[in-house]
Amino acid sequence: MSSAIAVDIGTSRTLVADPAGAIILDQPTIAAVDIPTGKMLAFGSAALEMTGRAAGEVSIVRPVWRGQLTDLELTHQVARHLLGHARRAGAHRPDVLCCVPAAATGVQRRALERSFKKAGCRDVWFVDHAVAAGIGSRLRLDELVATMVVDVGAGTSDMAVMALGGVVTEASIPVGGDDFDGAIKALLKSSFDL
Repeated sequence: MSSAIAVDIGTSRTLVADPAGAIILDQPTIAAVDIPTGKMLAFGSAALEMTGRAAGEVSIVRPVWRGQLTDLELTHQVARHLLGHARRAGAHRPDVLCCVPAAATGVQRRALERSFKKAGCRDVWFVDHAVAAGIGSRLRLDELVATMVVDVGAGTSDMAVMALGGVVTEASIPVGGDDFDGAIKALLKSSFDL
């Protein structure tokens, strides 16, 4: 996979890495969409800058919510945008390794695969978030002793127990950092009237 990129479209942030592991894109997972046409005008920080500029004409949307895609057409446009960054970094018609929650259904995986292929990639592979976190942490996942990995994202928490190079069991729940932030805010408000 010499011309491959890794993509993680998370609830809060989207990351794209080149074959050497260098991050070529790290942006908020926010899209500015033209309401009449449904066309994505901007993604990431550029979309955040458009907040409030054209009230009534532009909607600020989160394409992923709790690990789930919210809009298939918007997913196509986001995939095209991400592959555009990969092309500028020198990866033409790359293969895509895409991180997904363990609970992602076959339908969701096929929708992502179609979106990236429609945008111009060659092939798409999927890796669960917890497995990617274990590999990225350089854990010894090929040993006989089991290793547990917990990946707490903004919208989902993924857990996996791995041994002998494979996944023994895994789970994904739709609770993450956004929920923790909300609970802390609610506690501060009720306890200290802040």
